[in-house]
Amino acid sequence: MTILHPDMVWPFPRTPQSHDPMDWVMVLGRYDRERWKKGWQELFDTRKLIHNRREIKKLRSQNNEMAHSPL
Repeated sequence: MTILHPDMVWPFPRTPQSHDPMDWVMVLGRYDRERWKKGWQELFDTRKLIHNRREIKKLRSQNNEMAHSPL
């Protein structure tokens, strides 16, 4: 929870087919550490992680700026 910025909001698609961000919903609202922690903890307590395979990929913007992202 320490990596999240206090001004952060986390939108969620309404359905797996909701690719337009204008259709997304703000389930958790603005960042509140205790509320978000409770929500994420409940998610992990009620689900089983099947796998956690990730690869770090280099991304390049149109301006040739570099970034790394887990995919």
